[in-house]
Amino acid sequence: MPDEIVLIPTLGSQRIDEVVGYAFTPTQNILPQSETGEALLPPSKARIEQALDEVELNHSRDSEDDIYSAFEGEGLPGKMICWYLIEGEDNDSLRLFGTVALSVPQEKWGHALLLSNAYNEQCRVGKAYLQIKEGESHAQLYFESVTDLSDGVTDSSLQRFIMLSLYAAHVFFEKCGMEKLFVATRSKKRRQPHTTREVTHP
Repeated sequence: MPDEIVLIPTLGSQRIDEVVGYAFTPTQNILPQSETGEALLPPSKARIEQALDEVELNHSRDSEDDIYSAFEGEGLPGKMICWYLIEGEDNDSLRLFGTVALSVPQEKWGHALLLSNAYNEQCRVGKAYLQIKEGESHAQLYFESVTDLSDGVTDSSLQRFIMLSLYAAHVFFEKCGMEKLFVATRSKKRRQPHTTREVTHP
Protein backbone atom coordinates (compact mmCIF):
# COMPACT_ATOMS: atom_id res chain seq x y z
CA MET A 1 0.00 0.00 0.00
CA PRO A 2 1.18 3.55 -0.58
CA ASP A 3 2.97 5.36 2.23
CA GLU A 4 0.64 8.33 2.07
CA ILE A 5 -2.76 9.21 0.77
CA VAL A 6 -2.87 11.42 -2.28
CA LEU A 7 -5.69 13.90 -2.70
CA ILE A 8 -8.25 12.59 -5.16
CA PRO A 9 -8.99 15.47 -7.56
CA THR A 10 -12.07 13.78 -9.01
CA LEU A 11 -14.30 11.71 -6.79
CA GLY A 12 -14.89 8.29 -8.25
CA SER A 13 -11.75 8.40 -10.39
CA GLN A 14 -10.49 5.15 -8.88
CA ARG A 15 -11.88 1.67 -9.42
CA ILE A 16 -14.36 0.73 -6.72
CA ASP A 17 -12.45 -2.40 -5.66
CA GLU A 18 -9.42 -0.28 -4.80
CA VAL A 19 -11.10 0.97 -1.63
CA VAL A 20 -10.11 -2.20 0.23
CA GLY A 21 -6.46 -1.99 -0.80
CA TYR A 22 -6.22 1.77 -0.43
CA ALA A 23 -4.26 3.28 2.46
CA PHE A 24 -7.21 3.42 4.83
CA THR A 25 -5.85 4.07 8.30
CA PRO A 26 -7.58 4.77 11.62
CA THR A 27 -8.92 8.32 11.69
CA GLN A 28 -6.69 9.38 14.55
CA ASN A 29 -3.65 8.51 12.45
CA ILE A 30 -4.60 10.49 9.34
CA LEU A 31 -4.39 13.79 11.20
CA PRO A 32 -0.79 13.88 12.44
CA GLN A 33 0.68 16.66 14.51
CA SER A 34 2.34 19.34 12.43
CA GLU A 35 5.88 18.48 11.32
CA THR A 36 6.09 21.20 8.69
CA GLY A 37 5.64 24.28 10.84
CA GLU A 38 1.95 24.64 10.02
CA ALA A 39 -0.13 26.08 12.82
CA LEU A 40 -2.40 23.75 14.77
CA LEU A 41 -5.65 25.71 14.95
CA PRO A 42 -9.20 24.85 16.05
CA PRO A 43 -11.66 23.89 13.31
CA SER A 44 -14.00 26.50 11.89
CA LYS A 45 -16.48 26.80 9.05
CA ALA A 46 -14.20 29.30 7.32
CA ARG A 47 -11.30 26.82 7.39
CA ILE A 48 -13.50 24.03 6.03
CA GLU A 49 -14.64 26.27 3.18
CA GLN A 50 -11.03 27.23 2.46
CA ALA A 51 -10.03 23.55 2.33
CA LEU A 52 -12.84 22.85 -0.14
CA ASP A 53 -11.91 25.87 -2.25
CA GLU A 54 -8.30 24.73 -2.50
CA VAL A 55 -9.31 21.44 -4.13
CA GLU A 56 -12.08 23.12 -6.16
CA LEU A 57 -14.95 21.19 -4.58
CA ASN A 58 -18.38 22.78 -4.66
CA HIS A 59 -19.89 23.85 -1.36
CA SER A 60 -22.77 25.93 -0.03
CA ARG A 61 -24.51 26.60 3.26
CA ASP A 62 -27.98 25.26 3.96
CA SER A 63 -30.86 26.89 5.85
CA GLU A 64 -29.20 25.92 9.15
CA ASP A 65 -25.91 27.55 8.06
CA ASP A 66 -24.17 24.18 7.81
CA ILE A 67 -21.69 23.62 4.97
CA TYR A 68 -22.49 20.90 2.46
CA SER A 69 -21.36 19.66 -0.95
CA ALA A 70 -23.42 17.86 -3.58
CA PHE A 71 -21.99 15.43 -6.14
CA GLU A 72 -23.56 13.72 -9.15
CA GLY A 73 -22.37 11.39 -11.89
CA GLU A 74 -19.01 9.58 -11.83
CA GLY A 75 -20.68 6.26 -11.00
CA LEU A 76 -22.94 7.56 -8.23
CA PRO A 77 -26.52 6.19 -8.26
CA GLY A 78 -27.97 9.64 -7.51
CA LYS A 79 -27.05 12.96 -5.91
CA MET A 80 -24.67 12.45 -2.99
CA ILE A 81 -24.97 15.16 -0.33
CA CYS A 82 -22.28 15.53 2.33
CA TRP A 83 -22.31 17.91 5.30
CA TYR A 84 -19.25 19.09 7.25
CA LEU A 85 -20.36 19.54 10.86
CA ILE A 86 -18.29 20.94 13.72
CA GLU A 87 -19.59 19.26 16.87
CA GLY A 88 -18.83 18.51 20.50
CA GLU A 89 -19.20 20.54 23.68
CA ASP A 90 -16.11 22.54 22.77
CA ASN A 91 -16.62 22.39 18.99
CA ASP A 92 -13.60 20.13 18.83
CA SER A 93 -14.72 17.38 16.47
CA LEU A 94 -15.52 17.31 12.77
CA ARG A 95 -18.15 15.00 11.33
CA LEU A 96 -18.50 14.42 7.61
CA PHE A 97 -22.01 13.09 7.15
CA GLY A 98 -23.40 11.96 3.81
CA THR A 99 -26.24 10.21 2.04
CA VAL A 100 -27.77 9.93 -1.41
CA ALA A 101 -31.15 11.31 -2.45
CA LEU A 102 -32.51 7.80 -2.87
CA SER A 103 -33.98 5.26 -0.47
CA VAL A 104 -33.77 1.49 0.00
CA PRO A 105 -37.06 -0.49 -0.24
CA GLN A 106 -37.80 -3.01 2.48
CA GLU A 107 -37.15 -6.06 0.30
CA LYS A 108 -33.53 -4.92 -0.11
CA TRP A 109 -32.79 -4.05 3.54
CA GLY A 110 -30.96 -7.32 4.16
CA HIS A 111 -28.64 -6.76 1.22
CA ALA A 112 -28.04 -3.13 2.26
CA LEU A 113 -27.08 -4.24 5.77
CA LEU A 114 -24.69 -6.85 4.38
CA LEU A 115 -22.98 -4.23 2.20
CA SER A 116 -22.74 -1.82 5.12
CA ASN A 117 -21.28 -4.48 7.39
CA ALA A 118 -18.79 -5.52 4.71
CA TYR A 119 -17.62 -1.93 4.30
CA ASN A 120 -17.26 -1.44 8.06
CA GLU A 121 -15.22 -4.65 8.39
CA GLN A 122 -12.89 -3.94 5.47
CA CYS A 123 -12.35 -0.17 5.69
CA ARG A 124 -11.33 1.93 8.66
CA VAL A 125 -12.32 5.37 7.41
CA GLY A 126 -15.87 6.21 8.36
CA LYS A 127 -18.78 3.87 8.84
CA ALA A 128 -21.89 3.02 6.86
CA TYR A 129 -25.30 2.21 8.25
CA LEU A 130 -28.93 1.78 7.26
CA GLN A 131 -31.50 3.80 9.21
CA ILE A 132 -34.77 1.88 9.51
CA LYS A 133 -37.81 3.57 11.01
CA GLU A 134 -40.70 1.66 12.51
CA GLY A 135 -43.74 1.56 10.27
CA GLU A 136 -41.93 2.78 7.13
CA SER A 137 -41.34 0.65 4.02
CA HIS A 138 -38.19 2.51 2.89
CA ALA A 139 -34.92 3.16 4.72
CA GLN A 140 -32.00 5.53 4.22
CA LEU A 141 -28.32 4.64 3.82
CA TYR A 142 -25.81 6.94 5.52
CA PHE A 143 -22.06 7.35 5.69
CA GLU A 144 -20.21 9.28 8.38
CA SER A 145 -16.60 9.94 9.31
CA VAL A 146 -15.65 11.65 12.58
CA THR A 147 -12.33 12.96 13.87
CA ASP A 148 -11.26 14.53 17.17
CA LEU A 149 -9.67 17.96 16.68
CA SER A 150 -9.29 18.91 20.35
CA ASP A 151 -5.55 19.47 19.82
CA GLY A 152 -6.12 21.56 16.73
CA VAL A 153 -5.47 20.67 13.10
CA THR A 154 -3.31 21.94 10.24
CA ASP A 155 -4.91 23.12 7.02
CA SER A 156 -3.29 20.29 5.05
CA SER A 157 -4.46 17.63 7.52
CA LEU A 158 -7.98 19.05 7.50
CA GLN A 159 -8.03 18.87 3.72
CA ARG A 160 -6.67 15.33 3.84
CA PHE A 161 -9.41 14.15 6.21
CA ILE A 162 -12.14 15.73 4.09
CA MET A 163 -10.89 14.31 0.80
CA LEU A 164 -10.30 10.81 2.15
CA SER A 165 -13.75 10.75 3.77
CA LEU A 166 -15.45 12.00 0.60
CA TYR A 167 -13.63 9.38 -1.42
CA ALA A 168 -14.72 6.63 0.97
CA ALA A 169 -18.35 7.82 0.90
CA HIS A 170 -18.29 7.93 -2.89
CA VAL A 171 -16.93 4.40 -3.14
CA PHE A 172 -19.52 3.05 -0.70
CA PHE A 173 -22.51 4.63 -2.45
CA GLU A 174 -21.17 3.70 -5.89
CA LYS A 175 -20.97 0.07 -4.77
CA CYS A 176 -24.54 0.21 -3.42
CA GLY A 177 -25.71 1.67 -6.72
CA MET A 178 -24.04 -1.13 -8.64
CA GLU A 179 -25.96 -3.57 -6.45
CA LYS A 180 -29.22 -1.79 -7.44
CA LEU A 181 -30.33 -1.04 -3.88
CA PHE A 182 -32.01 2.30 -4.44
CA VAL A 183 -35.30 3.77 -5.57
CA ALA A 184 -36.24 7.44 -5.92
CA THR A 185 -37.35 9.17 -2.72
CA ARG A 186 -39.31 12.33 -2.08
CA SER A 187 -37.88 15.36 -0.34
CA LYS A 188 -38.32 15.49 3.41
CA LYS A 189 -37.80 18.18 5.99
CA ARG A 190 -34.46 17.75 7.72
CA ARG A 191 -34.12 17.49 11.44
CA GLN A 192 -32.21 19.92 13.59
CA PRO A 193 -28.40 20.18 13.24
CA HIS A 194 -26.15 17.52 14.77
CA THR A 195 -28.74 14.76 14.55
CA THR A 196 -29.28 12.20 11.84
CA ARG A 197 -30.30 14.13 8.76
CA GLU A 198 -32.97 13.11 6.33
CA VAL A 199 -32.63 13.49 2.61
CA THR A 200 -33.08 16.96 1.17
CA HIS A 201 -32.40 18.46 -2.20
CA PRO A 202 -30.29 21.57 -1.63
